[in-house]
Amino acid sequence: DPDSGYPSWFTTATINKARAAVAALLGGTPPPSIAPTPTPSASIDPKPGAPDVLVDVAPGVATVNWTLPPSGGAADSFEYQLDGSGTWLAAGDSPLTISGLAAGAHTVQIQATNTHGSTLSEVKDFTIVAP
Repeated sequence: DPDSGYPSWFTTATINKARAAVAALLGGTPPPSIAPTPTPSASIDPKPGAPDVLVDVAPGVATVNWTLPPSGGAADSFEYQLDGSGTWLAAGDSPLTISGLAAGAHTVQIQATNTHGSTLSEVKDFTIVAP
């Protein structure tokens, strides 16, 4: 197996043949054959797809909706970051309502995370107008 790091001739079958040959040379009964070690099957969750984000605005309030594309893996949790703060907050399920926003330009970043900790995110710009 080229992924094992061993030479291609180093197989369970060759090990068992070598054990039998050594036992025959020494006049003894060969030890029991070793069984091949099963290769673990890894099931890798693909990264969740980057969320498709839509922001509806009202004075002082942004309602953030998101969906995941069907091409990505499943997401187990969502977080958001407002205006590039560097602080991720739990977003729960879509939609997310953020209130108390000052008039002006803002950004929201929604991040999807799967059970293995893989993440993808999407940033959306929006503007809050003064009442």
